[in-house]
Amino acid sequence: MNDSFILYTSYYALIEGLTDEQLGQLTRAIFLYARDGEIISLEPVVRMAFAFIKDNIERNQDKYQAKCEKNRQIALERERKKREAREKAGNTNVHERSRTCENNTNVHERSPYDNDNEYDNDNDVSNETDILEPSKEASMQSFSEKNVCAAEEPQKSSEKKKSKKGEIDYAAIKDYWNDQHDKTNSAMRRLTLMTDNRKEAIRGRLKDCKGDISKIYLAIDKAMASDYLNAGHSWASYDWVMTRKYFPKVLEGNYDNTKPAASQQPQSAEARAQDPAATARPSIGERYEQAKHRQPAPQQSQDDKFRWVIQQNLADLKKNPRNKPAKDSLARFYEKGVLQRLGIDWKPEK
Repeated sequence: MNDSFILYTSYYALIEGLTDEQLGQLTRAIFLYARDGEIISLEPVVRMAFAFIKDNIERNQDKYQAKCEKNRQIALERERKKREAREKAGNTNVHERSRTCENNTNVHERSPYDNDNEYDNDNDVSNETDILEPSKEASMQSFSEKNVCAAEEPQKSSEKKKSKKGEIDYAAIKDYWNDQHDKTNSAMRRLTLMTDNRKEAIRGRLKDCKGDISKIYLAIDKAMASDYLNAGHSWASYDWVMTRKYFPKVLEGNYDNTKPAASQQPQSAEARAQDPAATARPSIGERYEQAKHRQPAPQQSQDDKFRWVIQQNLADLKKNPRNKPAKDSLARFYEKGVLQRLGIDWKPEK
């Protein structure tokens, strides 16, 4: 297991109804699982919250292992290339040294006094010149190659730095997400920081889109317009949209509202003629009353979680009327008006 794990602020909706004792049990269970992979026995309410957090820990652990394996493969590939380069350079040096030694041996085998006439003398001088020149050229070529290799390294690093400098306006992407969030009243969270991981995700998606920055903005528009992604799911967020797995699906329209519900299907002309109510539009007052009593998607999702916790507490009280943690949890829900809003008839004892 990894020596660290992440706790998200969205977990607060799960632990809000827990007592201090139950919260302590949950904390112990999370640390034991993250460190040793051990799962301990918990109360039903605590077990529900632990199950949500456990799934996220496992998901993050899988990402961490995949990243470690990728880095290991990159390191092995880098070492292999270095080893091949060293072997190639070694073979070249051995070949050059052997050629130089052979040339020098041929020169010294001639005697400077073995001259029968002036023509032999001239031939000896010309031969020595012809033999020694290739050695000189080889050494100069080797020297120039070393200089070129040494000069390529800083050039590569400078090009790498240039590619990383200010080509992508990350702040503009963050501002666009927040602007669209405010315009559409999205249930997904606003962006507060453009972290290094988020910048890396943007670079990755741009690479997938061959540098077309408009695809990033198009994905944001589609995500904000999707009723499914704005239904209050805890996983629906900017980071989810920018993942390599789901980004192309958002672009391809997998989460667009292309298929209306059965109740929203258009009626035929004959059906509308037989049903006068189908052609009658609600008045402004009726639409106002409908909107006033309609809860936003995030509130509905949170109320579902609260209802589940409350039902577990009521079941515990039914088994043991003296169950103090269950009573305390229900009392807090009562004080905050959650029980009244959900229509659950329970009052704390006076």
